[in-house]
Amino acid sequence: MVVPNDLYKYMTLDTAKIVLESGRLRWQSPCQFNDLSEMQRMPRLEPEYNEAWLIYARTLVDLIYNKNVIDFTVYSPWTQKILLQILQLNISNYSEEDALKNIEKKIPACESEVGDRLRKIIESKNDGTLRCFCLSEDENNATMWAHYGDVNKGCMFGFGHLEEKGTQFLAAEKVSYTADPPVVGSALDILLYGPSAALNKRTRLAIFCNKEINWAYEKEWRVMINRSAPNQEKFSDLLFYPEELTSVTFGLKVQDKDREEMLKLIAKTYPHCGVFEIKLNNGTFTRISLNG
Repeated sequence: MVVPNDLYKYMTLDTAKIVLESGRLRWQSPCQFNDLSEMQRMPRLEPEYNEAWLIYARTLVDLIYNKNVIDFTVYSPWTQKILLQILQLNISNYSEEDALKNIEKKIPACESEVGDRLRKIIESKNDGTLRCFCLSEDENNATMWAHYGDVNKGCMFGFGHLEEKGTQFLAAEKVSYTADPPVVGSALDILLYGPSAALNKRTRLAIFCNKEINWAYEKEWRVMINRSAPNQEKFSDLLFYPEELTSVTFGLKVQDKDREEMLKLIAKTYPHCGVFEIKLNNGTFTRISLNG
């Protein structure tokens, strides 16, 4: 998925001043998020392992006894071993039914669902080094102004990615919003062919970039990195290139003196930056350029 040219961060006025003065952005640990279900909704498989293992045994026996499969290279290493065992049973004149009974004994059923196992893995790796920066693709969202822009007294910064410098925002990934945790694949396919790169990516996105549907108004994109921090801090303040800041938009209720103070900071360090303000026209929030 192509990352938008500009992504937006709504923030309070005090935070906006700190960002302009320091040239740094605060990347948070997911444990700091206001959505307490973050990284708790694990993706699903259909069928799950508990259902798939019996289907798996029947499928393998069918491949040898009825489909005469002789090329095993497309299958996972563990599947190749079982197919060789079934082939030997067939050569030894075992019936298809007896071969199935023999193989079922050698394929252990899973005792837990994939979601439970994934949650334990994520919890074990969530050691405080994970950092996330969240942005929105919406350049003027009234709800975002209310929730994150200090009830329209804050600012919204636009950030663009610099391909020639390989900046972090190039790696931004779009958050999906679903009523239920997403299905990322089939346990039967994993048993047959092994985990694929595509499945691994779908699983990662389902854990880190999927939220309940009531958050869909955020139209969020996020970038995640690993970064250790001193004193067990749950955040990192990381420098960004001045050129990455493409616009600053003042909320509807920003005072004139604060606007003038920030305009001086912008002119000094970010002269290329577009400057906008929000106006209320007939009940509609309008984003208007101040650059002339």
